[in-house]
Amino acid sequence: MMSAAHSAFILIVATTIAMIDISSTSMWYFPNGQCTSVGLPCSNYSNYNNCTGTCNCILYRDTTGVSKICMEPGYNPLHMIMY
Repeated sequence: MMSAAHSAFILIVATTIAMIDISSTSMWYFPNGQCTSVGLPCSNYSNYNNCTGTCNCILYRDTTGVSKICMEPGYNPLHMIMY
């Protein structure tokens, strides 16, 4: 039988693993996407951007303000603006 201390240890380890797994995932999922750096910060000077794959560098509004991120071509919800 498991002791209370052993159960608490297992719970802490499981929570830690879940937190690590969540922090390494992206908010967006494109299974057959062309952009391999979706959601990463980017800069757009003329025709150059630092995204990998075929991406658009867009302005993204969230609760912290506005930032430029790499996004899948053709994806343009209401809170994003092409730049």
